[in-house]
Amino acid sequence: MIMTNNNLVLTGYEGEQLIRKVLRDIYKQPNLQQLDWMVKWDDKNYYIIEAKVREMYTPPPFFGTGLDIRQIELRIELLKDLGLDTILMVLIGEDLYIRKLSELESLPPQDKFDTGNRIRIYNINRFEKITNFRERLK
Repeated sequence: MIMTNNNLVLTGYEGEQLIRKVLRDIYKQPNLQQLDWMVKWDDKNYYIIEAKVREMYTPPPFFGTGLDIRQIELRIELLKDLGLDTILMVLIGEDLYIRKLSELESLPPQDKFDTGNRIRIYNINRFEKITNFRERLK
């Protein structure tokens, strides 16, 4: 909290956390999802953007990146219920990796695996890789 003119003011983050608790504890809504962004891509379809900054997962079995399985389950539920697919955008070092979550989930078993910490790792070679993307930001 921030003190302003002797009044307590909630910061944005603290306010979001408080509302999350209200939804979960008072309204009994266990399937909360905090979306990074939503975008209308190519003036056609809306997508949820899941933005991550990660280190590369190293073999075995392959170099990759991924998401928490519970997060994947909730995003797949949005796809089934509302037709909203998620685009996973992962920044690893100076490279950006992009792929639709529905496509990642459809990969053959040899291109994905679940860790003991319930993280699903996808083969990095199955992503679109964008290098030198920062140069395009100018």
